Amino acid sequence: MSRPFARLKLGYYPLPTEEALNIHSLLVASSPYTAIDPCAGDGTALLKITNGTSAHLAAVEIDSDRAAGCIQGGIATVHGSVFECKVQADRCSLLYLNPPYDTELGPHSNRRMELVFLEHCYRWVRTDGVLVFVIPITALNSCARLLASQFDRLTEWTAFFTQHIGLV
Repeated sequence: MSRPFARLKLGYYPLPTEEALNIHSLLVASSPYTAIDPCAGDGTALLKITNGTSAHLAAVEIDSDRAAGCIQGGIATVHGSVFECKVQADRCSLLYLNPPYDTELGPHSNRRMELVFLEHCYRWVRTDGVLVFVIPITALNSCARLLASQFDRLTEWTAFFTQHIGLV
């Protein structure tokens, strides 16, 4: 993936519907729960993943048009930066985190954006909750230590999304 292409899309890579349906098929909800998407886009992925469950949906989206799409989909949405949002620890049973890709932060551009989002949001997940973390395989190494230290059971699924790299 070229950096100019990623910057043109502002790091926005929505999850393909097929993959959202695959994630949905793996999750079982036995009672009402809260699901949060801190990089919601238009909310389509969160709606597909939680379809048919009694989830209370919440989202954060920085882009005004995409935030409006979330609201139209019935998701309680904050239009703004996730880094300006304060969410109490242990507030959600499902955290769907699909952060911007191909962005590096820090004084020497040495921190992956995926890790920065994970560090900010992982505490929101209840002890018995689920984190669905959608990242490029190249970002996994930088996030592995935090994931292993904070989550008991880790499962990795690999999927290739041609939409993400503009080959459609």
